[in-house]
Amino acid sequence: MEKIEIIIRDNGTLTERTIRERDLKAEGEVLDELTADVARTQRNVLAVPGWGVAHANVGLFDTIWSVAISRIPLKARFKLVNSVLVPMFASMTDLEVPMVWTAPPEVRLVFVVRTTVEDDCVVVGGNWLFAYGKDHNGYRLPLTVTVKNGSRVAFWGLVRPAAAASPLVLQYSDNNGRSWQQLLTAETNTSGYWTASGLFDRQRIWRVEWTSPSGTVYVGAPVRAYVTGNPKPQS
Repeated sequence: MEKIEIIIRDNGTLTERTIRERDLKAEGEVLDELTADVARTQRNVLAVPGWGVAHANVGLFDTIWSVAISRIPLKARFKLVNSVLVPMFASMTDLEVPMVWTAPPEVRLVFVVRTTVEDDCVVVGGNWLFAYGKDHNGYRLPLTVTVKNGSRVAFWGLVRPAAAASPLVLQYSDNNGRSWQQLLTAETNTSGYWTASGLFDRQRIWRVEWTSPSGTVYVGAPVRAYVTGNPKPQS
């Protein structure tokens, strides 16, 4: 394609310029070669002291930072009562003791931060903590098991994606996951949420098995029971 342009120079003269254009065929190998110094397979861009290496996914308007972690520091205060350390979260004068919750080996944790640039300043637009199993199955079937009154547990869960109410199977294991038994079946609501209750067993772990509308069977990550307000699993 050829076109003619008329340009006005700084001295006021008019100049005619002829421009010829043609499309060039660039195959995949050519494009890969041209972007070899631009596209990086290694996306580690920021070392966070004491945590690890953060990954950055850069978008047009924001950046998503993610770093894999294995522990969560917890802020709590304690005081001595009859020679026993008792947690005290209200007083500012109590002895401060750092607490750290370490994730079980079968759980993966990822801390994600979204940043944007506004008026030449970096603004944190949100931060999230994601947990999932070694088979990357925690997001689809999240499950919580909470001890109630010392002898019972309350189950809360979600199936994803949920298009309508659907059944699921809650399973348990008394031998740390070597074998599984069916405990009960439950029905989700139209949003995918469900609840149930059962007896508490200190050595027991639970998981969810769910068949999606397409017929795919998913199995959630194993979960232990927790006491409300206590980050340590009851084992």
